[in-house]
Amino acid sequence: MANLTVAVSSETSNAALNQYRGENIIEKGRNFLIDTRFAVLNTHEKVAATLRELLRKNLGYDVEVTARVDLIDLDSAKAYATELERLSRQYAPRQGKLSSVKLGYAVSNPRELGAVDYNPMENSCKVLSLRTGYDLRYPDIAINSSRCDSKNLAHSAATHEFAHLIYQFRGNAPGQDVFFENEIERIYNRYTDDFNLLKQTDSTMQLAATVFIGKYGHRNGLGEFMAEAFQEYKNCRHPSKYALEVGKIIDMWFQRR
Repeated sequence: MANLTVAVSSETSNAALNQYRGENIIEKGRNFLIDTRFAVLNTHEKVAATLRELLRKNLGYDVEVTARVDLIDLDSAKAYATELERLSRQYAPRQGKLSSVKLGYAVSNPRELGAVDYNPMENSCKVLSLRTGYDLRYPDIAINSSRCDSKNLAHSAATHEFAHLIYQFRGNAPGQDVFFENEIERIYNRYTDDFNLLKQTDSTMQLAATVFIGKYGHRNGLGEFMAEAFQEYKNCRHPSKYALEVGKIIDMWFQRR
């Protein structure tokens, strides 16, 4: 994870189009949800082509999509594609432009599950990359990572990286929105103050644990705090207080109307 209103008559067809059915990843035995538009596909190339078409529809421009058969298993590619299509339909990233999605990529750090590469001083293009793997996440407690229901684990890395696609904190680089940044910083400051106070007054850490966003989001600045909070907001039925606040702010600024 480093620095992805229609008329009533159309709603019925959209609902049918976006039905989900349970699939299974044999490696971990985790049940997760895959959109039927991807579930029926039997090759990496077809997954990439279908996601490319759906991203063009959702974003309004062409995005290069690759799925490397040697670097990602087919079920993971389908799960990530499902989540990227869903989020690109729900949110309109306005900072930079998604130019490429890589399902499967080589990493030097084996713990890295995804990345959004963005250099606003050179151009406005963003490259979103994901590989097979799981963060250790639980539905009711955040330890290293934020909370996530078990059925959503397979695509949680895509949710996290999509938050970086929506926004990255890059100082005075072009495309920065000081008002949005102030909102996230305000929540982050209240979160850290609240957590530290609860940690000092409760020796069992049980109260502090109720607001904790996980070590990764807690220790790595505003960007990772936002991404981990967004992941929890989208993938946990009972998100914690500050994950809920971050999610609502992102909804207010970037959700499609």
